[in-house]
This record gives sequence, structure tokens and C-alpha cells, in this order.
Amino acid sequence: MTRHDDHTLPILDELGREFRALVRSELEADQVREAPRQRRRRVRVPRATRRRIARRTVVVFALLCLVGSAALAARSVVGGSDRPHDTKPAALGTASGAQLSVYRHEGQLCVAVLIAGASTSECGVAPDAVAVRMTSATTATRRYLVGIAGVRVQRVRVRVGRHRIDRPTHAPVDPVAAHAAGAPEGLRWFVASVPLHAAKGMPATATPLDAHGHEIGRTRLDCSLDASSAACRALARATARDATR
Repeated sequence: MTRHDDHTLPILDELGREFRALVRSELEADQVREAPRQRRRRVRVPRATRRRIARRTVVVFALLCLVGSAALAARSVVGGSDRPHDTKPAALGTASGAQLSVYRHEGQLCVAVLIAGASTSECGVAPDAVAVRMTSATTATRRYLVGIAGVRVQRVRVRVGRHRIDRPTHAPVDPVAAHAAGAPEGLRWFVASVPLHAAKGMPATATPLDAHGHEIGRTRLDCSLDASSAACRALARATARDATR
């Protein structure tokens, strides 16, 4: 191990010198016991010094334990290990005939949508307090725009084609079960729907709003049904650029 001349903790240097003196004293005492006929000079360490070394050893050990615990906690938070890797789905709620559930898969937060017996799911990063995530599902006659939102998002403005729809967000029907499934505290969800013939293949956007209808976060683009639009291609290029930075 390389020694660094760092004097930010001088107690460690002093303790090291005293500890080495104590070790040398004990080693020489053993040699005296093994060879009693040989006259050797024993280095004596005062009793007060021994007590001081013992006290400082306890202090340093406690500091090392504290630093190690803090580092482990930081690693857990940064690495995301405070979230389960895979969980069973828990219901978020039902609106306009769409039933939403939440779960974790490979650490990502996933939303499952069940409509008229057909299901789909979408996974990604959990939204922050003022963000939204949205995807689409279709039936024979309607397009459903469903998603999740952060704790401060009380309403969502959905735009698709000529339609503009404001919808409230909802808390999970069972917050405890949703949290056990991996949902962050305060997660909310929403559902909007439009006639399919007026929104088929069109990109859709979702804008987070507060309770008074004011925008509080970035508008998100949904390209889940058709990624070939100019807006979706531009989003894909921007995402690729961000990934290579």
C-alpha cells in the first residue's frame, strides 16, 4: 500500500508511532521470555500511553465503521439498490375502461395496460416530481393515451392531432401495494382517449400541469404507435446524440 503524506488526520500518525512502539515492546518481551539468559533492553511504554493508545484505537475504529457505513449507503442510493429488481404487478387504478398496473422489471419501472382483454406494457425511468411518461394502446375504435406522473403533477394536457385533452392524475388505489411493487412515493397515473380514426399513427404529447392548469414540466412525445413522423425522428436523433456524449 502506498503511503500518502496527508496530515489531515495527525492523530493517525501519532497513533501509528505509539502503536509501533507498543508492538516493538511486546515483541522484545517475547524474545526475553524465550531467551532469558540473553540480556536485552526492553522498550518500556508508560501505562498512561497504553491507555491513550487504546482510547484512540477505539475512536479510529469507530470512525472507520462510520465512513464505511456512509460509503455503503451512498453506493446503495447511487446504484439504485434501494429499489427491487423484479416485482409482481400492483394495480394503479381504472379509468375510461383502461386498467393500469405498475411493477419493476430489471430495475426499470413498468406500466401494464389492460383494455378490453388485451394488454400491453411499457418500461422506463420513473418520472421525477414534475415529469410525465406516456404511451398508447388501441382498440378497434379508440386510441388510449395512458401514463404515469410525478407527485406534483395534478393534471396532464394531452395533444394528438386536432385533439387537446386535459385529464386529472390519480394516486394509486393501494399506495402500499404500489410502493411494494417498486413505485416511488407519490407516483400518479392518468388515462385519456380519443377516436382512433382521428389519431391513428399520429404522434402525441403530454404536458404536466399543476392543479391550476399551469405548466410545470417538459412536454413529452409519445412515439409508441408510429416512430416515422418528423417529430419522432427528431426525438430519436436527439436521444442518440445524448447517448454518445
